Amino acid sequence: MTVGEFAAGAGCFMATAIGVGMRGEWLVESDDTTRALAMENCPSVKQELRSIYDRDPLDLPWVHVLLGGACCQHTGDSACIRR
Repeated sequence: MTVGEFAAGAGCFMATAIGVGMRGEWLVESDDTTRALAMENCPSVKQELRSIYDRDPLDLPWVHVLLGGACCQHTGDSACIRR
């Protein structure tokens, strides 16, 4: 089973999906530092993108599961608050 994720953050959801046997095809994360961490947490993911708009969705590999990631919260130390 394959999975793609937009708004990947540090890749926790993707890492969990991979941990239970899914294959990560692609992930999207706009923050460069956070995306690097996601790729460190999910090194087997085949493609990484900065924005979902960087590629025509029809050019992305088809996946069984599409993860949306959690939205940045307006409390705490999330990267989107510190910008």
